[in-house]
Amino acid sequence: MYDYYYEYDIYEFIEGNVSYIVRAYVDEPEDAHFLKMKGEGDEEWRIMKERDKDTPLFKEAVAYLKNKGKPNIQCFMGDDRGRSGNGYVDL
Repeated sequence: MYDYYYEYDIYEFIEGNVSYIVRAYVDEPEDAHFLKMKGEGDEEWRIMKERDKDTPLFKEAVAYLKNKGKPNIQCFMGDDRGRSGNGYVDL
């Protein structure tokens, strides 16, 4: 028996070799969170960096999510060395 049940949708946006993973909890219908990405030349998933918000795919993903009724979008951001020092940042 659980006091709370987490239900969410996962979105994956892909164009060429660039991918973004986004999570949206069902009980927070206006929110979405970019969790990680693969950039051109990356072999593994990684935390997003500031420059990753400048790609055409990222901008298309944000527009898609807003069109789906998710105006509150955050990104889990790291520093240039890939550490998660910044945490979630509002767009």
